[in-house]
Amino acid sequence: MPLPRLTRLILNENEIATAANFGGHKALQYLDLSKNKLTSTEGIADMPALQHLDLSENEIAEVSSGLKNMKSLSKLILAKN
Repeated sequence: MPLPRLTRLILNENEIATAANFGGHKALQYLDLSKNKLTSTEGIADMPALQHLDLSENEIAEVSSGLKNMKSLSKLILAKN
């Protein structure tokens, strides 16, 4: 469910296991998905305004191509994966 005015979203420590179908938040600038159970970045895409993405302390083994194409992303945190 895209939320067109959402600019900041913090979902850390929620035991989230997948980010499938998470994309489409056009105004989102800050996303914190740290300390969850993500194994992939698949689904985190189509967020042209995203500047800060924290995926630390998950179980991510590889970064999907959708994430690699985010032009506005200036801070990507992948520590402790």
